[in-house]
Order: sequence, then C-alpha cells, then structure tokens
Amino acid sequence: MRLLALALGMLCGWSLFFDGVRIASGTWRLGHDPTRGRFDEFFLRVLSAVQAQRVDVVGYEHVRRHMGATAAHVFGGWLAQLDTVHHRTRARLVGVRTQDLHAAAGVETASRREFPNKEARREENKRRMVAAAHARGWLVKDDNEADACFVGVAVLSKGACS
Repeated sequence: MRLLALALGMLCGWSLFFDGVRIASGTWRLGHDPTRGRFDEFFLRVLSAVQAQRVDVVGYEHVRRHMGATAAHVFGGWLAQLDTVHHRTRARLVGVRTQDLHAAAGVETASRREFPNKEARREENKRRMVAAAHARGWLVKDDNEADACFVGVAVLSKGACS
C-alpha cells in the first residue's frame, strides 16, 4: 500500500509511505511560482506524486479551527484540490484530526495552563512535533514536514490503508 501524507498549507509538508514505512518527506513552498496560482501548483504537485508513485491513499491533517476566515477558506481550497485528485486517480482520501496526529506522535498537546499565550502554545506544539520526529530518527527540517510524517502514522494506525 502506498500512502502520501500531507500537512496542508502554504508550506505544505508531505511524506511518502510504502507498505507502512516512511521512505521520503519534505516541504513544498506553494504560491511562489509567478506562472501559477497556489492551488494550481498544489494540485499539480499532488497529482504528479500520486500518479508517479502509484499512491493508493492520500492522508491529510483535517484542521477544524483556523486562525481566521481567510485560513478557513484557503483550507477549503486545498480540500477541493484533493477531491479533484481523488476523482482523477481514485486514490482514497483520509482526514486525520489534529489530536489524532499528536497522539500518533506520542505528543501531549500544550495546555492553556502551561502556555496562556496562544502563539506561545502553538510554537510549543510545533517544537514538540519536530522533537518527536527526531526521536524516531527522522531528520525533518520543520514542523510541516514532521506533521506530514505523523499524518502518515495516524492514517496507518487507523487501518485506513488496509
């Protein structure tokens, strides 16, 4: 079974799993190509990866709370592009909640009690995800790549790739 796991965003983390083993990961920087829009660029990258690697399942972090209306609308755009990839390739889509992502990483989400400041709490959660990836021996460059790796772990643990 081949799985492409994504942490959606302008810095889009991705990870590729073959038969339950992570074989590659990285980050796509979207929206900087002057000849394409960010959604077109995202669509082409995902479609290319799914077709070239014969991906069976595309997993993604399904964020339920966004920092604002614009972020929520952009997230909807990413989902629309994933739906188009699904209809073109028949790769199944599997969303993973953020708390399931943290559980897959073995990371306890930073609490309001520990970090009353929302931005500090967010940064601490990012730090914890990167540390968890490094503890597994994954040399991730940032939290987006770490999140994508653990999206893959969470999708696999749900049995969605069976």
